[in-house]
Amino acid sequence: MTKRVKMTVEMGVTIPQGIALQAMFKHWNRLASWGSSRMVAFYVDGDGDFKPKCSVTFAEEMPELTEELEKAACVCEDASPDAGRQYQFDFDPIAWKLRDGETVPAKVVVSEAAMDQIEKAIESPAQPNEALRRAMSKFRVVCDEQDNEQGEEQ
Repeated sequence: MTKRVKMTVEMGVTIPQGIALQAMFKHWNRLASWGSSRMVAFYVDGDGDFKPKCSVTFAEEMPELTEELEKAACVCEDASPDAGRQYQFDFDPIAWKLRDGETVPAKVVVSEAAMDQIEKAIESPAQPNEALRRAMSKFRVVCDEQDNEQGEEQ
């Protein structure tokens, strides 16, 4: 399971806005408990009185929200401001960027069995897919120091 961190969001809202946000969070929790994936939206009435000035804090150090990560989170066709445009945000593109980037150190540990399968795939190009599939099943990705040490011992 992915590591969880405590995140605190503070904002000044009106009573109706607070109740609406509370209803949205309750719905998020309900969808999550059902295992249901949905986009959930909240209307930002910027020309009205919805001006919350949000501040976010985390209980521990987090990667910096760079422009690249901010753009990755917005799963819109175009992230430029536009009247009537809906902005949708998702964490999956960020998770992939952090996973593939330097933020999460990783190395691939290749066993002798996997190397044998790779060599067989190279030697018999008539059926490389099956041999490579078997080889790939022997790969192991290591993502932390403890695993790195265990991987080097194998």
